[in-house]
Amino acid sequence: QSYIDTVSALHLARLTGVWSQPKNVEDARAMRERLRRSEALALQISQLRQQLAKATQMQKRVELNLVLQQLNKEKNQVEAN
Repeated sequence: QSYIDTVSALHLARLTGVWSQPKNVEDARAMRERLRRSEALALQISQLRQQLAKATQMQKRVELNLVLQQLNKEKNQVEAN
């Protein structure tokens, strides 16, 4: 399990720029959850950008941009904490 935690810490360090080895099981669980959440948000952002590229109506583009901004903000918060 410690190897998995170390690899997870490495992936999270790539996102955040800060290396942090989990000190206990709860820290490791929280770290993995942050990593999962960040990856899920990155996937949603990618899909939204694809939709935005295909959108032709201005109103739809505005709506997608607002959602995209919110997801980027949330992703940055997840990675910063």
